[in-house]
Amino acid sequence: ILPSSGGDLFSHNMDQRLKPHMTQAEFDDVIGKCSTEIRKQGRRGRIVVAFAIPLAMLSFFGFAGRFLYKPPYQLCAAPQGECSSASLSPSTHNCCRYWCCSGDLEMGNVDFASEGTCSTTDVERHADGSVEMECRCTRKGKTTVCDAVHIEGEAETVPAENEWAQHSFVFNIVGAVGVLSFVAWFVHLKCTLKDNVAPHFEAWERKGLKCRYFAGSKHSRARIFVEVPSGMQPMVMGGAT
Repeated sequence: ILPSSGGDLFSHNMDQRLKPHMTQAEFDDVIGKCSTEIRKQGRRGRIVVAFAIPLAMLSFFGFAGRFLYKPPYQLCAAPQGECSSASLSPSTHNCCRYWCCSGDLEMGNVDFASEGTCSTTDVERHADGSVEMECRCTRKGKTTVCDAVHIEGEAETVPAENEWAQHSFVFNIVGAVGVLSFVAWFVHLKCTLKDNVAPHFEAWERKGLKCRYFAGSKHSRARIFVEVPSGMQPMVMGGAT
């Protein structure tokens, strides 16, 4: 049977082999109920997609936000700049010394020499001689975790950039969980569509017909298979779009 050009998904042109088993009105009634059920499931699927898209965007926003955050760092503000040798004291020679310390160490007055997590040997420099303000970087899964460079002596603190992005991982988690939940719901709707349509064939099956709904695939359109008694060939009523 050709696809319907009317309001239902399946054509109301009844196959001649079905006429001994039902009237046109009985045929139309089942076709209409099946079309209504399939459309109802389709609306639910569109609702799933409508919710999943913004959640996916939220997850992407949370993921991208992690790269926007730049932690606060210090710049040497001492008149003599960086101490030229280890023998010079930042407090008496008006110079700065860079220390690589634990990322958990807060900026402020710290006794770097006695602080167990601080070292001057782990400080890295760029080709132009400037100091890299992150140090001792290690990979933990897909994330890079670094310690921070602190300055002993007169220093200027540059505030963090996009501090809100430091907690953007929350959006990433909420969005990802939401998307996965709606994908599972969508798959559930797709898998249960056949079972939801099946009860509408009861009127036909009472007449000895065997019916099943095929939801379609990438290369095949949805259709209804009807097997009549007495060894006749199964009929396909299909073309649902």
